[in-house]
Amino acid sequence: MYAFAAKLSCSRLPFIQFTYTQKKESFVESNIAMLEFYDGATECLLIDNLKSGVLKPDIWDPKINRAYAEFAEHYGTFIDTTRVAKATDKAKIERLIPQARELFRRLKAIYPTGRLEELNTEALRWCREEYGMAKHGTTGIAPMTLFEEQERWLLKPLSSERFEIPRYKPVKVHPDRFFTFDKKRYAMPEYCRGQSFIARESGGILRVFDASYRLIRSYSVTERRVSWLSGDFPESQEALMQGTYPRYLLSRARTLGPAAERLISQILKPHAWVKARVAQGMLSVLDTYRHCPFFQNICTKADEKRVFNPKQVKGMFEGELVQRRLQFVPPLSEAGRAMTRDIHDYLN
Repeated sequence: MYAFAAKLSCSRLPFIQFTYTQKKESFVESNIAMLEFYDGATECLLIDNLKSGVLKPDIWDPKINRAYAEFAEHYGTFIDTTRVAKATDKAKIERLIPQARELFRRLKAIYPTGRLEELNTEALRWCREEYGMAKHGTTGIAPMTLFEEQERWLLKPLSSERFEIPRYKPVKVHPDRFFTFDKKRYAMPEYCRGQSFIARESGGILRVFDASYRLIRSYSVTERRVSWLSGDFPESQEALMQGTYPRYLLSRARTLGPAAERLISQILKPHAWVKARVAQGMLSVLDTYRHCPFFQNICTKADEKRVFNPKQVKGMFEGELVQRRLQFVPPLSEAGRAMTRDIHDYLN
């Protein structure tokens, strides 16, 4: 169990929220709840260098978590980070951490079966009514009183739209040109094969950026397990992914003539997907011999004799080609005719 703890610098009014995780999304959600608790945003947020908020600490140019930076931009506040291993930079909040730990122990003792939401509701009540109404040792005024009298009116009003937390995730495009996000696969252009990108999901839209955050592609997040855009793949592959591959094979056979279409149709009956590979091989053979003058006759003969093996149909085409070569009679020139004699001239 973790506790997100915050405190206003002037009034010392605290905010405590218990959470099961320290993931980036949970951290941003706790920050939103904090601003809603105070009903306003401060000019500056001074945070510790935890990974959920600061990816790379630096005294001059810290690398802020992208989702957290968008949160700050949405509410018009500035993120400032403390120096590494300098507890004095955040002294006001350090004393609250042991109190948050003891508060959780007390609430678990009072509500042993209480859900996390109930414990957080009681924690906020403690912030307002117990800690908030007790005289503070430094200011000499109750934090809640000082907040209501002086600090509340200095806070920036919150945006009318609640910030929708985006999810960022590094993704890599595999050799098949797909990457995986939330157990779903998305296609990318050919030049993206083998490269790494940054995926951002928010509001049902998945956007893919390169290292410089240039938008490469967008997808609507649906129930589909595999998504791609028209033209990403050859027609045959798209038909295969869409589950229309048998119809695609028939459409190809239709371009070769009615006899070829009947032959492929017979191959695909009654189990089209089982026979799809045989039909694909047959189409390859038919496409090779499509310009032969006897093409339609061979297709009709194969259909009538139920010859559905591509190798056998290829043999039928080759056999017909050989037979026609043997029956070929070369034309004779005038000089050739002058030298020829009828067979009967040699019988007597």
